[in-house]
Amino acid sequence: MLITLIRIIYEKTKMKAIIPESCLLIVVGMLTGLVVVLVSGAEESKFQDLLTFPPDLFLQVFVPIIIFDATYFLNKHAFFHNFLEIVTFAVIGTLLSTVIIGLLMIATSSLTIAKLDVGESLTYAALVSAVDPVAVISIMESVHINENIFNLVFGESTLNDGVAIVLFNLFKQIGSLKDNSIGEIVGLAVAKFVVSISGAIILASAITFLFCFISKITIKIPNTEPLLFFICALCCYTLADMCLFSGVIAIMTCALISVRYLDYNMQQSSLQTFQNLIHMLAQTFESMLFFDMGCQFAFTISQETEIDYGLALMNIAFTLIARTVATVVQTFFLNFRRKKLGEQLTYKDQIILIMSGLRGGIAFALVRSWDIIEAKSKQVVFTTAIIILFTIIVYGLLMKPMIKKLKVKLELVAHTGFDYASVTLVKPVKNVHQFALALLGKDNKFDRWTQKVDLLIQSIVLKRMIPMDRELIDNVEQIKMIQINKIKAEQEAKQKQIDIADAELRRSFRMSMSIRRQSLKRELKMTRAETLMMSQKADLLKEFQ
Repeated sequence: MLITLIRIIYEKTKMKAIIPESCLLIVVGMLTGLVVVLVSGAEESKFQDLLTFPPDLFLQVFVPIIIFDATYFLNKHAFFHNFLEIVTFAVIGTLLSTVIIGLLMIATSSLTIAKLDVGESLTYAALVSAVDPVAVISIMESVHINENIFNLVFGESTLNDGVAIVLFNLFKQIGSLKDNSIGEIVGLAVAKFVVSISGAIILASAITFLFCFISKITIKIPNTEPLLFFICALCCYTLADMCLFSGVIAIMTCALISVRYLDYNMQQSSLQTFQNLIHMLAQTFESMLFFDMGCQFAFTISQETEIDYGLALMNIAFTLIARTVATVVQTFFLNFRRKKLGEQLTYKDQIILIMSGLRGGIAFALVRSWDIIEAKSKQVVFTTAIIILFTIIVYGLLMKPMIKKLKVKLELVAHTGFDYASVTLVKPVKNVHQFALALLGKDNKFDRWTQKVDLLIQSIVLKRMIPMDRELIDNVEQIKMIQINKIKAEQEAKQKQIDIADAELRRSFRMSMSIRRQSLKRELKMTRAETLMMSQKADLLKEFQ
């Protein structure tokens, strides 16, 4: 009730333009926790149990719903257009961040109260590498951030959580591998990572296609159809988790396949009901996570007599260092490809990407579920809450003025130089569809083969084939995006030429003015010298007379 009231007030007031919702919920949770600590007395533990959620609830209910919602409503065209960059930031970036944070924690472990060992340091580094840019995305939308940056941040956060959870589960088992060599541990880690990801994708694909087929042969029942979505998603997540695969990757695969195929077997009313419900649940669970985070922070401060502030402060610095290094290194190599597309990530974009590394619900859910010694558990929970609080408040509040200061905006282009409507009107749909595919570079043998596979899957699992005009609209949207990016690149190149010409003109003007001033100074000196000579001559004449 309290969370719902806070969200209503937040949406109806001007707070939305000042403070991220997640930051507000954490602060309210902290205040609520402090009030409970001050007034509850002997009944404090009972009130704390009422205000906090069990760790299993986070990972078994909250996380799958949040990840499914984020993937289901993902902009697929933008996602796959930036797929290489997104996967690089999500996989390699998370690995880099985990390694950097883990090594720094191992090196400074003796300076902290918790004194985490190697396995615990790497486990904590993995969970704290989970980026949650929910708060910063809303700010980016409000200031019309560059579309490429928006898609990179959102895509990275969606995939990053899955990678972080896989690494978290992997490093938790390092303690049982003490007798193995480093090479064996690394080999096992790579093998487990590959098996976890690939197994999750295969299992989720099989389950989702099975549910697609079931939805094809069932009678249209509006009240039952939305339930199929939930059962399918939770089956993918739970079974993958039971098989020691990545539940997060499984539910992401389920969401991507559902959007493509399962949606078309549903009635529009059923589909709309499911979409509204899943989005509402995801937002509610996110809010509950942040509120619980604030409460846990307050309870930890009140109960702990020896809080490890050193661990918290050092990890804030470590996460910033790791994010900066990972972003700069990856961007350097990715720009070789993006330069050809006219979509280079500038230093301004890199600053925004670094500041987009907010930690949030997933990191807190993982640390709450971590089965570790109670004394260490309280310290790492407190440290995680501090990191989340710092990144959300500092990065979140600075994001909007920073974007305005750096002028990182997307200027939408109204005209793309290509009249898509006229082409659609004068050509048959099939020809236009082929033309659109050719423009997208999807007319090679591999793409034609994937289209045939897609049509075969449609014939097996769908009640009706996906309309070609719908495919045409999707392809035309991709062409428009490509054209807009090209025109943006041309405009930026022209603007650079204008800036260079303007700089040359200003430099020439300054040089001419400098020369003019020097000549005037010389003339003035000569005039003064002549005047002085005339004066001296006049004085001499007077003396002579």
